[in-house]
Amino acid sequence: MNKIIDRTKKHIENQKKKYIFLISIILIGIISGLLFIFFLTKEDKLLVNKELETVINNINNHKINYYKTLINSL
Repeated sequence: MNKIIDRTKKHIENQKKKYIFLISIILIGIISGLLFIFFLTKEDKLLVNKELETVINNINNHKINYYKTLINSL
């Protein structure tokens, strides 16, 4: 168990810059998302909420085409 912890610590120390960069990108994304929601009108919030519900329902019902989703995302 101690070997795994030591390896993990060494890996984090060696890749410190990459982890800091990734964490900062994630934080910037979260802050941007919060600001985006804050400045939306009620109609826009309802539209975003409806779209998110549709996506979640499609994922839960397995009606999503992963290939098309990947292409659209790119």
